[in-house]
This record gives sequence, structure tokens and C-alpha cells, in this order.
Amino acid sequence: MTYSVFLHPKAKKELEKLEAHVRARLIERLRELRQTPDEKGKRLSRSDFWSLRAGEYRVVYEIDRDKSRVVVLFVGHRSKVYDDFSRML
Repeated sequence: MTYSVFLHPKAKKELEKLEAHVRARLIERLRELRQTPDEKGKRLSRSDFWSLRAGEYRVVYEIDRDKSRVVVLFVGHRSKVYDDFSRML
């Protein structure tokens, strides 16, 4: 099954701020989510959200299996991305 990957506006904005080589690496990792989003990332404890590693950066996303899509909520450095995520909960 192939999933569509959508970026939340905040995630898109953060991705655009990154240096070109970091952004390229993250985009490549995001493409991997199209095939197996639950195998590429790890489930965040006590939630329906997932985290994908890309060097020192992380992508927080959720999987909507009914609509075959992955929604990327946050993109950022590992030291800060989970703070943004925890504020959302």
C-alpha cells in the first residue's frame, strides 16, 4: 500500500528554514514513509504519533490508515521537536 505524505503548515515552515543539505536528507526520509510508515519510525509512548530519525533531526507524524496518508506535524532538531509536540498534547 502506498501512503500520501502531507506536511502541516508549521512542519513545512520549519523544513524550509533548514540548510539545504539537512532539508534534502529530511525530504529523502519523508519519501520513505510512503511505503512503510510504521516500519520506518517508532511509536511515541502512550500516543498514536510516530517519530522518524534523520541524523540530529526528528519528524513527528501520525498515520491515517483509513485514508492511506501520513500527516507530518513537526520537523525539528531533536533537542526541541519533542517540546513542541508535548505542548500539543
